[in-house]
Amino acid sequence: MFTKFKTETQKIFLDPDVDVELQSQKLEVILSPSLYWVRRFELPVRNQKEARKLLPSLFEDFLPEGDFRFYGYFEGEEYVAFAYEEEKIRSLLVQKGVELANVEALYFAQSEFSKEALPIQLPKGWVLECVDGVVLKLPFSQAQERNPLDVQNIQLSQHAIKIERYDSPIEKKTLLLLCGFFLLFGLLYGAQWYRFVNASASLEKRSTELFEKYSLLPTMMQNRVVLKKYEKIDKKQKKLRRVFDALLKVPARTGCVLEKVSVEKNTLKAVFGNLKNPQSLQNRLEELKPTIKPLQNNKALMEVAL
Repeated sequence: MFTKFKTETQKIFLDPDVDVELQSQKLEVILSPSLYWVRRFELPVRNQKEARKLLPSLFEDFLPEGDFRFYGYFEGEEYVAFAYEEEKIRSLLVQKGVELANVEALYFAQSEFSKEALPIQLPKGWVLECVDGVVLKLPFSQAQERNPLDVQNIQLSQHAIKIERYDSPIEKKTLLLLCGFFLLFGLLYGAQWYRFVNASASLEKRSTELFEKYSLLPTMMQNRVVLKKYEKIDKKQKKLRRVFDALLKVPARTGCVLEKVSVEKNTLKAVFGNLKNPQSLQNRLEELKPTIKPLQNNKALMEVAL
């Protein structure tokens, strides 16, 4: 039998002046007022989505230079708006020995400490106190009654934010540009592939039609063998026509008589009569590279390889 252990979530308060004692791998972090800016507004809209679109303009000319992110929620008739620098929070977490991968969520002190729990004593002469509905980190006076800082028993609200839990060697904007590039490349590749598949299907259909129309053999190799055979026959026929054309011109130019012509395998044979000078026949048909054998009675046998 095995015992199943449940990993409890530890709540910590994150502030530059507060030490953190880690007791659990899973952490819920309450941010000190020194890590964010908070303002209260009465807005003309009541929709959360519409209100969050206004957040950057609500802090316009109020924040110092920095890379800020925003969060907000309605509280009664007012809208509570927050601005924070994620990189500053991440750096402080690492400085405190917190592994970012262990952070489940972050909360604002503004949302998590009730008026009854304040003021709360912090180290190095600081106190958390509520002033005009805003939780602030202030120097404390000796006359104040202060409560100890105890966040583990706090019932956290739903007003949580997330941070990137893993460090990335690539900036987010660059990463988005790369994602956009690869998405565009994927779309172009997909479109090209779609065109290729359609063209391939069309070509295959056309090929099938041609095979059926001309009664071609099933494979390209068989068809190439047949093609080579017919190319050889075509070459032989062309040479035959060229030889016959030359032979028919000989009698008119030499006064001889073409008595007989035959083709045996790859050789054409012709017998000339009334041939007084066989050498003249050789000269007339030189381009055919003939073999001429003199016969009796002024005759000669000519052979040409086809």
